[in-house]
Amino acid sequence: MGEVIHIGALMPDIKPVVVAEDKAKKVNFIFRGYEKFNLEQHLNQYKLEFEDVFHDLMACIKCTGACGTGCTQGGTSYYFGLHRRDMELVNDGKPKFRVFVCPGVNERKAQIKEQYLGNSKVEVSH
Repeated sequence: MGEVIHIGALMPDIKPVVVAEDKAKKVNFIFRGYEKFNLEQHLNQYKLEFEDVFHDLMACIKCTGACGTGCTQGGTSYYFGLHRRDMELVNDGKPKFRVFVCPGVNERKAQIKEQYLGNSKVEVSH
């Protein structure tokens, strides 16, 4: 059985989410706020990238200040994620990924919260 992440406990106002080995639950979670791009059609082609996005998203949700993504250099933390602006600019129907500088625990959690609550205007990554 997969790990249970109670997002509501980490960030009030977000309903608890159960994240299991269930592919559909992972997909629904990482694609939240990106529905208009129909990324599900690329799950098999970009499986490893989506797994990395999921891993880093979970690390950011659980973060208390020590980076859990495993991606740091010179004291700067990074995370891997989908990039909305690139998908809108190129508009070829394919997902676009980038490595982003972590803006800090509070800002990153606020970004995730806004994305999860469905504010599609939020650019989670800079």
